[in-house]
Amino acid sequence: MINHQDQITILTPTMNRSEFVLRSLQYYVKVGFTGTFMIGDSSNELERAKIESYIAEYKSKLRIVYLYFPTDQYKNDAMCMREMIEKADTPYLVYAGDDDLLIPKTLAKCAQFLEQNAGYSAAHGVFVSFALVQDGAFGDFSETRYAPNHIITADSARIRWQGYTRHALSTQYYVHRKETWQLMYRDLPDVPLRYLGPEFLPCSMSAIAGKIAEIDELSVLFQINRNRPFGWTTHSIYSLWLEDGWTPALRGLRNAICKEFVERDRITLEEAQSFFDREMWRHLIIMLQAHYDIRDYEPINIFNGLKRRFKGVVRLWNVGRQLRAKQYRNCALSYLKNSQHPFHQDFMAAYSIVAKP
Repeated sequence: MINHQDQITILTPTMNRSEFVLRSLQYYVKVGFTGTFMIGDSSNELERAKIESYIAEYKSKLRIVYLYFPTDQYKNDAMCMREMIEKADTPYLVYAGDDDLLIPKTLAKCAQFLEQNAGYSAAHGVFVSFALVQDGAFGDFSETRYAPNHIITADSARIRWQGYTRHALSTQYYVHRKETWQLMYRDLPDVPLRYLGPEFLPCSMSAIAGKIAEIDELSVLFQINRNRPFGWTTHSIYSLWLEDGWTPALRGLRNAICKEFVERDRITLEEAQSFFDREMWRHLIIMLQAHYDIRDYEPINIFNGLKRRFKGVVRLWNVGRQLRAKQYRNCALSYLKNSQHPFHQDFMAAYSIVAKP
């Protein structure tokens, strides 16, 4: 009988966050992960030494592949990811941020699903985000939340891509075949700009390559950190527009995606470009509005003004909208700690590592 965990590599780039790497090693040993944990490290000398010492401690209990990526040669984590994908020797790969924890048995079910369903490019389980009272790798939990993700079943590559762009959460946390990952990062040199290259391009190709399924089990614990090196609370899509590389990166993105539309949906280049331009325009408008609303600027319309005056009402509305989602499940911390919750056992395995006394 095939052990699908053995067929999975978890790809984790990291830089100067040795404590998070330690936490991941402790967690994957605790849950008995039998696949490969690949670390792509761009840390300074001190942090690198710590990570190497942690690996030496755990390498007899976990299959670890360690790669070092100096920052003068690898300018961002996407360049590291591209190299890690090529080095991986398993048929299925999945990304995990150094502060995220994945549930191996659900990853295995995702790999098994892909093995049995050739028309699907990716599969994932249920996501739960969590935050700690104080930022860091270890400490008390302040909250947990259910985080919705994609279920995309359209036959058309364009419509699948549209499904991603209209709910543009990262598909990199989904299990994909290695060849799909190679496609996702194939055109990275032509899109060398934050967000467009490291995230939007690979996630677009993920949806274009095939359908996306959800397994009804917990698969990702996604940590929310306030102090992130790049995030939309400190950056915006508008600030990216001001960078010199915006126009060539957008052009490279357009060319790569439209080429796939033409080949997969058998349409003309003009039709592909028209569809891309319309949906990308829509995506950017939504992002501009969202990033504007994050700042304490004068509201653009009445609804946004009301949102600020009645924040509590809006929060209740958002909770209600979440409860109407397909899952109808409550992933608040008190519920996950209840032994009757279907995710309790998997959650507590991670909780015991993160919140250890």
